[in-house]
Amino acid sequence: MSVKWVLIMTLVALTIAQALLAEEPSPQDRPEQFVQTYARVDWHQIVTPFQRILLIRQGDRFGAVRFTEFHQETDIKPTSGSSRGKVTKYAEYDWFYQDDGSGSFIKQNAKRGHGKLVEKPLRGIGRLAFQTGTVYVEFGHFKLFWLYPTSVSFASEPGCTDLSVELAPTKWTSIEDVSVHDTEIKWYRCDEKRKSFLVHVDDL
Repeated sequence: MSVKWVLIMTLVALTIAQALLAEEPSPQDRPEQFVQTYARVDWHQIVTPFQRILLIRQGDRFGAVRFTEFHQETDIKPTSGSSRGKVTKYAEYDWFYQDDGSGSFIKQNAKRGHGKLVEKPLRGIGRLAFQTGTVYVEFGHFKLFWLYPTSVSFASEPGCTDLSVELAPTKWTSIEDVSVHDTEIKWYRCDEKRKSFLVHVDDL
């Protein structure tokens, strides 16, 4: 292949790459980039924007989660039959909890803490494979399934097993700004008929 054709193919590849980067980010293709700007509401979970507060409500109990860090690490040793190493995914979050019915996270009786999550490569084969990491956002009375990087499910298991839990993505970054009774907050329950949609962080 001539130098001319190499240069042409290189320019074409660069043009395609730039076009892809200019498109709206996909939570599947580029999750780390996606969560900087968007929330995604799925039927069974909500992908909350990074460092923004996700509200949780179940009756008169309220919770809040703010993801503070996430990253992936790849084992340098590839598995048998694969040219890639195993990937382990990590995330950390601040949590806030209030069960007195007020929904105030700044009262003295409100609780707060910090949690760490890790999704390890599955052990076992096929249907017998199982997860040995920490994949639940868990505090107070809440135990909700997590997926990398910032997805929180409505329950501890996939599917609409608990319709009493509601989630609401918000644009707030500080717990002091949160008002769970704000009429502009949009609360969501698990809904198997709901189609996924995106919400820009500025529209939350």
